Amino acid sequence: MRPMSSVSRLALLIGVVLMGAAVYGIFVLMRDDTSDPAPDARAYLADWSDGDWDAMADRVVDPPDAFADTHQAVVDDLAVGEATYELDSVDRGGDTAVARYHAALQLTGLGRWDYDGTLSLTKEGDEWLVDWSPSTIHP
Repeated sequence: MRPMSSVSRLALLIGVVLMGAAVYGIFVLMRDDTSDPAPDARAYLADWSDGDWDAMADRVVDPPDAFADTHQAVVDDLAVGEATYELDSVDRGGDTAVARYHAALQLTGLGRWDYDGTLSLTKEGDEWLVDWSPSTIHP
């Protein structure tokens, strides 16, 4: 048996490396996307609790021009003194998800008002964005 030449060994090594890279690439492309929409939903709800309409709009798919005005009108019309929005659960199906939240609003002169709502989420790149509609504010 003849010993392998250095060119043959180099060709074999390159072949093994390319085969390994191909197998790795196949597994990477076939794996399920495991990104979690919950952190992005929580961030949106935290911005909402803070009344930061601009930060909220940055987390929305194509926010309407009146996005901030619509949210501020709710605060003004209901005389909301304080509001908190907390994530309850998230159901994901591919590149869409539904996040359930609980709202607790302190209405000036009326007291506390609680309700539950949902956020529709869409995956865009590495982020989950809210697919906003007026029913996002209140079902």
